Amino acid sequence: MPRKRRSEDVDGMVIATSPIKIKVEQFIEETSSMDMYIPALDRVLWGFVVVFFIGLTFYQVFERVTYYFIKNPLTTRRSYETLSNMYFPTIGVCNKMQLKASSIASKNPDLLRGMCSVLDEDTSNSTRFDELDKFDDVDILDLYRNSIQSADDLFVSCEFGKSGSCQDEIRPMYTPFGLCYSVSPNKTILRPGPETTLSLVLNLEVHEIIPGTVVEPGVVLSIYDGASSLSHYSEGIHLEAGKVVTIPVNEVRKLRLHESSCGSTKMESFSEKEYSKAACEWSVSVKQIEKECGCIPIRNPIYRGVFDNKNDHTDNTTEIPKKKYKKWKKRKIPRCTLRQEIECVQEKLNIRPHIDDTVCPDDCEDISFSSIVFGGKLSASEIVSMLPSDWEDTKEKRLAAYQKALEVIPNRMIPVVRNVQQLADELQLFVKEASEV
Repeated sequence: MPRKRRSEDVDGMVIATSPIKIKVEQFIEETSSMDMYIPALDRVLWGFVVVFFIGLTFYQVFERVTYYFIKNPLTTRRSYETLSNMYFPTIGVCNKMQLKASSIASKNPDLLRGMCSVLDEDTSNSTRFDELDKFDDVDILDLYRNSIQSADDLFVSCEFGKSGSCQDEIRPMYTPFGLCYSVSPNKTILRPGPETTLSLVLNLEVHEIIPGTVVEPGVVLSIYDGASSLSHYSEGIHLEAGKVVTIPVNEVRKLRLHESSCGSTKMESFSEKEYSKAACEWSVSVKQIEKECGCIPIRNPIYRGVFDNKNDHTDNTTEIPKKKYKKWKKRKIPRCTLRQEIECVQEKLNIRPHIDDTVCPDDCEDISFSSIVFGGKLSASEIVSMLPSDWEDTKEKRLAAYQKALEVIPNRMIPVVRNVQQLADELQLFVKEASEV
């Protein structure tokens, strides 16, 4: 009995599904193109399309295989090592304030007044640069050399562990961002700890900033290998004033690229040993600025080594008192005037166009330091012990010099006065709204 029921059930299922099978066969017959007439031209076109894309597929596969395995073989090797000792890295410090208001006010108060009027946001764009035309005879190089913040002013204290002061290890370093300073303790570290800690106390003098020249006051601190000091220009950590910050080095990475992906090129302002991608991009961008602005900008690699000796005399030509700059001496391009620096050069520096890798190849070897930044507000009690004994006298002298700048800078452009005025306006608005209620 059970076997007979199974046979009947199967026969019932076949009969039940037969209408679906019939509909599928009918659909196939209606949509089939076997019996349709296709013109010869259409057949040729469809055949050409099929053959073309099959050939394109084979070409792309062959091209990729050739590129990755024959022309540019890539071998990646990773190794992790725990070093018994390491060389302490070099620390780069770049203050965003490049010109001190008090230095310009003491030398030429009218010049500071003119710069403030140009950088004032309330001044009309069509006439604001006309004020600078009467300062075309000002030596911009001499102005910068006498108005920058010196190492003694920026570094209040420099100590490495328990070995004492490291003020003698501070060196000026001219970069695309202006004059910076490098601190290289020249120490070999056997193990991390308080005895291998570099402690810096920086006096940023944010009150000396000429209004409109710095958007975000502070310093840019970079950690790099001392042998490749030209490769860290585009990197750094922004630090604000009034903060105590600790930056431990967690990891050191060394990357070597395949010779087909890196290299070097000749530069007018750097030797072959000094090559780096950042230095090359600096040289190329300066050439572009010279072409578009028609003058030599002050942030130029030809001025490296000039700012560490203020006794050098240079006139308003392209002649630089260095033998390695002979190629630049032959160029009949004048140095940029103050108006050209503010109106043209600064605008081009802010754009920073992309430079192709074929013009400036990547560095074949790169050493980077991985770190974490943490800290908090700086209290007066913490910094008193780090200040020099004659700090009070030094502070009074600097405040007296800054008083000359305060007499020239319009009150509405002084940050403290502007903040107080903003609070007063907000208070008046609040009182007005409260009285209406």
